[in-house]
Amino acid sequence: MKYKFLVGGDFHKRMQDISTIRGYVNAYIAVQMDIMNELRDGGYYGFLGLGDWFDKGYGSDVAAALAHTDIDRQMADIVNGNFYGLIGNHIKIRLDSNPELFLIQPHPKYVSRHESLRKEQIIKTPDSLIFNGVQIHFMHWNPMAANAMDYKAMIDKNCHYHIGLYHDECVIPSQYLSGLNMYEHVSDNSMISKCLESINLAIVGHIHKPLGSFVINKNDGTTTTMIVPGSLTNTDAGETSRHEYIDMPVIEIDDAGSVTLSYHRQSLHTELITFVRKEIPNDTREKLKSLRGNSKEKLYEELEQTTFVGEAADFISLNTFMKRQNYTDGDKKMIKSIIANPTDIGKLVEMYNMEKDALC
Repeated sequence: MKYKFLVGGDFHKRMQDISTIRGYVNAYIAVQMDIMNELRDGGYYGFLGLGDWFDKGYGSDVAAALAHTDIDRQMADIVNGNFYGLIGNHIKIRLDSNPELFLIQPHPKYVSRHESLRKEQIIKTPDSLIFNGVQIHFMHWNPMAANAMDYKAMIDKNCHYHIGLYHDECVIPSQYLSGLNMYEHVSDNSMISKCLESINLAIVGHIHKPLGSFVINKNDGTTTTMIVPGSLTNTDAGETSRHEYIDMPVIEIDDAGSVTLSYHRQSLHTELITFVRKEIPNDTREKLKSLRGNSKEKLYEELEQTTFVGEAADFISLNTFMKRQNYTDGDKKMIKSIIANPTDIGKLVEMYNMEKDALC
């Protein structure tokens, strides 16, 4: 059997327009209608999402949540349920009312407050899929990732071709991130090379500005083709980040397992939106400064809601913040332990004693 997939990500569906982008909702609905028509008419087996399908929770706007998830149900029906997606960093923002949380139920990690009796996810989030000897790796966003090695795939050696899907800039060589203010969350080339061992094709979401495709020469003498297609919406009114279309990767796997790569050019329907220039008010600047006094867990949550890649002059993650503050490895381990299991005091004492003994 032959398999054909359309790949796209960072849709950032919202319940209402962004204050600086009028017509945002109408534009992304038009984009999704185009994608659904392409899936219906193009003979696709499935769709592969690159994360951040929704921007954040919808709060009390139940009507918008129902309408927008209904479109996703229709899209899943078009591909006979073969709607797959990465989990991105925006899943955490207002998690309980985030429509994406509902669409990925049942899920072992991100569990909705109200139990879902559904047996199958609408947006499926597997760790990997195999088609005719081609393995597709879903490297879901890892909030604790320190570098590219935290996204090293589990390779099935029975497969002859490997495709990696990622939602983190740390797997992208630094030279391709120039001008994006991401210099603090990059991995050195040797780490990226090791992370991408056996990966033939890497497709990366999270970066809103289209970077296109490029070849990465790895230390073992092999190469990986990497594609950073960009976001399906304009989430930033700034002129440098605007784009009118993206080239969505199309992956075809034939009966023998040969992989063919092409592109589908998708308009972002910028004719439906109006960009509005907006200065950052002083109270917002003060809010950013005040984040420094928050607890680590609250800080991470607040930072995710305050600035995002491609939407602000400076993206701050927990790892970046700790790096700026010159935290030791022991500090970082303790903070991450608190976030993962805040009630395990014994573990913290053990880590503290190990750190103290290492200094003696």
